[in-house]
Amino acid sequence: MPPAKHEEIFDSDDDEDLSPEGSYTSVTLGVPDGDVESETELRDPRVSRIGGKPAFVAGLHPDFSSSQCKICSNPMELVVQLWCPIEGSPMDRVMHVWACSRAGCQRKAGSLRAFRGLRYNQKYAEKLEAKKKKDEELKKAEEKKKNEKKINPFSMGAAPSPFGGNNLFGAGFSETADEAPAETADDEDKASDDEDDSIPSDVDEVGDLLSASKIVDSPWDATPGFHPLYLSTVPEYLSSPSSEPKTKSVQDTEDAESGNASWSHEAYENSMNLDDVFERFQRRVEQEPEQCLRYDRGGVPLPFQADQVFDQLFPKPHITATQTSGAAFTVAPAAKREYDASSIPRCPKCSRSRIFECQIMPHVLNVLKAEKVKPKTKLTDEERRQEVMRALKGVQGGAKETEATGMEWGTCLIYACEDDCCVEDDGKWQAQTCWREEHVLVQWDD
Repeated sequence: MPPAKHEEIFDSDDDEDLSPEGSYTSVTLGVPDGDVESETELRDPRVSRIGGKPAFVAGLHPDFSSSQCKICSNPMELVVQLWCPIEGSPMDRVMHVWACSRAGCQRKAGSLRAFRGLRYNQKYAEKLEAKKKKDEELKKAEEKKKNEKKINPFSMGAAPSPFGGNNLFGAGFSETADEAPAETADDEDKASDDEDDSIPSDVDEVGDLLSASKIVDSPWDATPGFHPLYLSTVPEYLSSPSSEPKTKSVQDTEDAESGNASWSHEAYENSMNLDDVFERFQRRVEQEPEQCLRYDRGGVPLPFQADQVFDQLFPKPHITATQTSGAAFTVAPAAKREYDASSIPRCPKCSRSRIFECQIMPHVLNVLKAEKVKPKTKLTDEERRQEVMRALKGVQGGAKETEATGMEWGTCLIYACEDDCCVEDDGKWQAQTCWREEHVLVQWDD
């Protein structure tokens, strides 16, 4: 599949009409979508993928040590490469996630690493600037029209019109007025599109992108890897929770306007245990079982289970004493865990907060394992189900297989600089390219 345009990747806004039986969320899901076989696309950083070798943005030459496991120092396999430019930003932007598959490195910090690669796109910056000027001109024109409408219509019969003698309202509400029709929104959009077409787009830079992303005859070409698959995106659609079975420990907050329970605003009860959180995770994932990635920059991650990471991101609430007076007493509502990312380390370059960007889902382990250890014969439905369950639960068939495909985490959460900074090491001015390691939290499969 061809790479999408700069501004179209991971757009979480969806204007489609929502079904009364469910709703779309702000999350964009990444799902596998067939083999990447084109050498051109393998070298194109705009092609999001599962597995394969990394493709870097033009002018960026990261040190090979970025792919090395901090435990065993061996190069790791690329799990996901994500083309994820931010709307309104002139920066080409790619996220790379590596993971070590060696059994001895599991459950240790540094066996999964994520890096953010940026490159200033001059041509796209010009396009953004032209669009900004166009928007300013339209805004001024709208303000002018508003000011014209404020003129007292009752004074026009006695005073010359500043518009050539015609009455302010012309022929009133008649559809047969001789005046030229006002510019419509469609006309403005067409004019804007024509102007955009006259400006070189980042899509025209394919040669530049590919020439700079070659990794042949470099250490990167020798890194271990899985067979590359396209990572396509779909909006997350959730059926109504009212039609789903609920456990007693999971309470969905009610949408005051629609009266339907909202999946996206669930709060976690203080007493939830590992099974409760995992069941909630499982119910959400069952809506789209093929999801390998959840992208929601600035959103809230979906915790895999009740563990140390869960306690860090959804801390236990402070319980305050309830005042009583004689026989009268007040029953306070049960305190619930709310999302709090204040414990995430700040960006070491600009000191701004890091925000949640995406998370790698357990199904990616099924996909990668299938690509690395392909069965010689076609599996039955029952055998395939058992393979999925073993991968999800971290159960491997033997020592040799574990050494080859021993990744056993439940989900991997990635936090990136909220400003998407691209500054020099001294932090004083903008750089043309930069390569930054971001913060990773891993919920291991217990």
